[in-house]
Amino acid sequence: MSLLGRRPLRAIAIGLVLLVALVVLPLPLASYHQDLATRVLIFALFAMSLDLLYGYAGLMSLGHAAFFGVGGYTVGLLMVQRDVTSLWAGAAIALVATAVAAAIFGIVALRVRGVYFILVTFALGQMLASLGQQWHVLQAGGAEAVAGILQPEIPPFTILWDSLSFYYFALVVVVVATLGLIAIVRSRFGDALKGIRENETRMAALGYDPWRLKYAAFVISGVFAGIAGILFAYQNGLIAPTNVDVAQSGLVLLMVILGGAGSLVGAALGAVVVVLVQYWATDLVPERVNLVMGSLFVATVLVLRGGLAPTLARVARTVGGARAR
Repeated sequence: MSLLGRRPLRAIAIGLVLLVALVVLPLPLASYHQDLATRVLIFALFAMSLDLLYGYAGLMSLGHAAFFGVGGYTVGLLMVQRDVTSLWAGAAIALVATAVAAAIFGIVALRVRGVYFILVTFALGQMLASLGQQWHVLQAGGAEAVAGILQPEIPPFTILWDSLSFYYFALVVVVVATLGLIAIVRSRFGDALKGIRENETRMAALGYDPWRLKYAAFVISGVFAGIAGILFAYQNGLIAPTNVDVAQSGLVLLMVILGGAGSLVGAALGAVVVVLVQYWATDLVPERVNLVMGSLFVATVLVLRGGLAPTLARVARTVGGARAR
C-alpha cells in the first residue's frame, strides 16, 4: 500500500480511537466534571469555527463571539419568551439568524483589510455586546441576560436530561460539525482559502474571486460558531453580554493560536488547554485568572513556534526519525 493510502487510513484509525475515548471519558467522572468536559467540546467547536476564518482564510477576527452570541441568544429568547422548546425549530431559526448576522457583518468587515479588518470586527462584536446590555428585548429572566434556558425537546426522542446525557448530545453535534469542517477544509474551496491566505494577488490572477471566497468563509465560520453558541446556551442555562464581548473573542483566538492556526486539530487542542487552565485558575487563584491567561498567551508566542499541534508533530517526527536510525 502506498504512503498516500496509509495516511488516510491512519487518520481514520486515530479518529476512531479518539471518538471511543470521548465516549468513555465521562463515565467515571462526577457530574461537574462531565459539565466541564461538555464545555471543552463546545469551545473546541467554537475554536475550530474561528480557525476556518483565521487559520485557513487568514482573517483575524476580534468579533467572532458575536455569532456565538447570536446562536445562543436566539434559542434562549425563543425558549424563554416564546416557549419554543423543540430543538429542531429553535436551532433552525437560530442558525438562520446567525447566517444573516454573519452575512451582514461580512459585507461591512470585508470592505477593509489587515488591521482595519480586525478593528471593524472588534467594533461589530462590541456593538452586539452593548445591545445585550442595554436593549431590553435581549433580556429575560430578570437579569441583563437571557436566563432560565432549559435543555431542548428533541422529538420524536424522549430524553431525561442530566450532565451525562447532555455530554453525549453535545458530542454528537460536535462530531457531525467537525466532519463538516473537515470536508470544507479538504475541498477545493478549502484549498482556495489557503491559497488566498498565502498569496491573494496570485489567486486573483488565476481567476479566483478572493472577496467572494473570503465572504463565504466568513459566513460559514459564523454559522459553526452559532452552533457552538446554541449548545452553550442549552448547557449553561443563561447567555449574557459577557459571553459575546471582545474578551470572549480574544479567548477563542487564544485557543486557535495556542493550538496552531490552520489546523482544526490544533484549534480543538488549544480549546482543551485554555478551558482547563481557565477552570483551574478560577478555582485556585480566582483574582488572577486574567494574569494566568495572559501568561499562557505570551508563553505560546515565545516558546511554542506555530502552536501546540505543530510542536507535537515536530517532536513526533524527530522521535520517529531517531527510532528509524
